[in-house]
Amino acid sequence: MAIYELGFDDIPAKYLILLSQKKKKFQKKLFGWDSQIFLSPRRIIIKTQSQVEPQKIAEFITENYKTMRWREGEKTSFVRPLRWLLALSGENKIDIELFGEKSRCETYIHRSLGNTKVKVEKEEEFFEKLKEGKVEFSENARREKIKKILQDSGINPESYKELVEISTFLTEYPNGVIGKVDSEGIPEAIAEDILKNTVLVFPIKNEGKISGFVAIIDNPSPKEDEIRKGYEFVIKSRFDDARFYIEEDRKIKLSERIHLLERIVFNEKFGSFYDRQIFVSKAADFIYAKTRLSSREKLRRAVMLSKADITTGLFREFPEYQGYIGMFYAMQDGEDEEIAKAIYEHRLPEKQDDPLPNTPTGTVISIADKIIHIFSGFLSSLEVTSEEDPYGIRRAARNMIRVLIEKEIDIDIQELVDFLYPFFQEHLKDKMSEDEIREKIINALDFIKERIENYLSSYYKKDIVRGVIERTYSPYDAFLRAKSLSENDFSDLFYVARRVRNIIEQAEEKGLLSITENPDPKSEIESKTYEEVLKFEKESIELLKEKKYDEFIKSFSKLKKQLDDFFNSVMILSEKEEERRTRLSILYPIFEITNSFADFSKIEKRK
Repeated sequence: MAIYELGFDDIPAKYLILLSQKKKKFQKKLFGWDSQIFLSPRRIIIKTQSQVEPQKIAEFITENYKTMRWREGEKTSFVRPLRWLLALSGENKIDIELFGEKSRCETYIHRSLGNTKVKVEKEEEFFEKLKEGKVEFSENARREKIKKILQDSGINPESYKELVEISTFLTEYPNGVIGKVDSEGIPEAIAEDILKNTVLVFPIKNEGKISGFVAIIDNPSPKEDEIRKGYEFVIKSRFDDARFYIEEDRKIKLSERIHLLERIVFNEKFGSFYDRQIFVSKAADFIYAKTRLSSREKLRRAVMLSKADITTGLFREFPEYQGYIGMFYAMQDGEDEEIAKAIYEHRLPEKQDDPLPNTPTGTVISIADKIIHIFSGFLSSLEVTSEEDPYGIRRAARNMIRVLIEKEIDIDIQELVDFLYPFFQEHLKDKMSEDEIREKIINALDFIKERIENYLSSYYKKDIVRGVIERTYSPYDAFLRAKSLSENDFSDLFYVARRVRNIIEQAEEKGLLSITENPDPKSEIESKTYEEVLKFEKESIELLKEKKYDEFIKSFSKLKKQLDDFFNSVMILSEKEEERRTRLSILYPIFEITNSFADFSKIEKRK
């Protein structure tokens, strides 16, 4: 067996977290599955069954974080200079050199105890000396200790996973210090943000308010009073800054800030944030007309208030809380509660695990805001690449689709854009031609269709998804169609749709397609088939209108039998024009209905 310890002044927690996530991969590749790797802010320890080459160790620690060469002539770079190197096998020192540092039989105890050098004569006493020196070398042990400290203070560690990881890799001997804070007058989310993201401490909540904190410190025997006072001073200073911004902001009501949006450029081509919100309001009007969610008055006021907080000082300090700040100020101004909540909810969801808007007003504005973000982006030539999404256009599309589907809201994006088109045209007439506007809108629609396909393909087979999205620009409607095709045996529908389509296309290719609205069947089989088709057409139109797609799919079993009799009894493409026209006219309603439901040329045959 062999032990290698690389010692540093300190290693960034960000790097250690990344290395911990990838170490299993490197264990097999470089050291073997039976090796062990321990990471702390001052040391990287590798325990192996046999000696390894120094370059393998260098490869392991520099794979993801090469930054600087600390010695002249040194070929390998790393995030921090190496301060000591221990290498032992049994009772023997392993003579190696790494990053310009030669191996020795020494390590260091915890820095708070004097950073004393300790001689290690044999491998088996190495870990004992670290323990005696108050160094908890195992990140798993440190993590569990931190979780225990939090739980004892009434904090759920699962709510702060990221900060737990950071604290794990900022400490070699974690200890907890508890302090008090006064967060009165500060929005809870912003007070919490200051604690966990700026000061790196865990908030303690009491009756819905943040009343204290737990600081995880790296010290086996801390002077708790001094440390507590230090944290409380820093937190008070940051809270006082937030209160100053709030006091300044409250000199103007949120509603009085709406016209200040005219001074803030959304982007040079599309105009100001005020211009943008006018379009969001129009989109919200359309959605309201289709869904009757909320009311026009609430929607229009909530839309214009939803971006007013970007004119505030608190937003400049905490831009990630746009919407939440607006809700906080709207509540203080006495705005309708649902309008205030909608100001916050219009940004939901932003991340994959975010909740959806809860209020009807917030739901409508969330959809409208994301739609306008997408189309204004395309109309402003903001590029979306497969690798990058700097303007959040792809994210907006994905989240809009999620809201529409999970909230079961049937909005056809094509219809919405047709409604908005003349307004886009008027707004941009001095900046681009009609052809340019039309082309960019088509590109945006194609982009949204791709996003609908990607979203639904996570749940259903791609060929089914491709088939249904060719026939609807409503994400929710596409979802329902794909779901019904996936959960039902649609072999009869597939057979009828494909066979009728082939006949119609064949007739069209030969120039023989001639249809009449009121065919005059001559034979008994023609009359019987025409009767069944008319009955089927009436029922299908109603089923499709009500989106009863399961029933629609099942209705083809009876029709298939009748069509089989029809195909076996007559030649559809008869040489006689009148017969051919009659028979094609009997089949054509079936073609129109099946083709409106899905493009079956894109769907694979199912057994």
